[in-house]
Amino acid sequence: MAALYKNPPENLTFSTPCNWLKWKMRFERYRIASGLSTKTGNEQINSLLYIMEEQAEDIFSSFGLSDTGQDDFDIVLKKFNDHFVVKKNAIF
Repeated sequence: MAALYKNPPENLTFSTPCNWLKWKMRFERYRIASGLSTKTGNEQINSLLYIMEEQAEDIFSSFGLSDTGQDDFDIVLKKFNDHFVVKKNAIF
């Protein structure tokens, strides 16, 4: 049986960051279906940045992560969540 090639999600549109959660879900599905989730954190992060496009490099650099943090996929994904997901203040 021939291997099924998995296409990554479309590039993230940085002009509409509200689409981040939807894009992240597509990337997570791609990550699992393609076997990327079994790779090292460094390989997963590099794939994430490559698929997101050039602007992601600037955002990633702004996180100021330690050497170990830069290789931890979960930490990097949380940092992108913090960057794109706007926290709403509750009004009492």
